[in-house]
Amino acid sequence: MVEYGYGEEIIKQVEDIIRTHSCDKDKLPTSSEGQILSSADAMSHFYNDFYIRIATCRQRNSDEFKQWANEKLERDLNDKIFFDFARDMVKERYEVIKSFVNLG
Repeated sequence: MVEYGYGEEIIKQVEDIIRTHSCDKDKLPTSSEGQILSSADAMSHFYNDFYIRIATCRQRNSDEFKQWANEKLERDLNDKIFFDFARDMVKERYEVIKSFVNLG
């Protein structure tokens, strides 16, 4: 994007933020911007139909979905949200979704 006036350093920072927002085991965001993006992404899973869409579009039986969803819920809340206040904001929704996932 140098042609738009952005220097190489800014481009590298944006690339790093994008590459680390999923918080893969070996790639955690280190910048505050990266942590904000990761947190916002994880928080969005508690405020939309993310878990329902995954349940209906993936080839998993109910036990497989339950295991995946519980692991993903924990990851989203504890590993991808970097700020206590943000974690507190979604805690009630986390509990509701977790209860729903574990019905039956």
